[in-house]
Amino acid sequence: MEEIHIIVRGKVQGVGFRANVKRIAELVGVHGRVSNLSDGSVEIYAQGSSEKLNALLEQVKERYDSYIESIDLKKQTSTSVYTNFKITDF
Repeated sequence: MEEIHIIVRGKVQGVGFRANVKRIAELVGVHGRVSNLSDGSVEIYAQGSSEKLNALLEQVKERYDSYIESIDLKKQTSTSVYTNFKITDF
């Protein structure tokens, strides 16, 4: 299992971004969390196979292309084991 940490910048708060990331994650079978950050960006931690993580990222990009200014992505060692995908507060 792999884990990625993503920071998405742009107009990604107040547009249903977190709820849609959660839906996409559940559809592709990824676990983790998504949170708004105080600087207006959104943070995503996601765990799963590389194929599922790629599917999550591609579908988020496709759905919110006009809202996203940049995406910072890091692959990392899992710090927690998620059993579902949830929306959390910063």
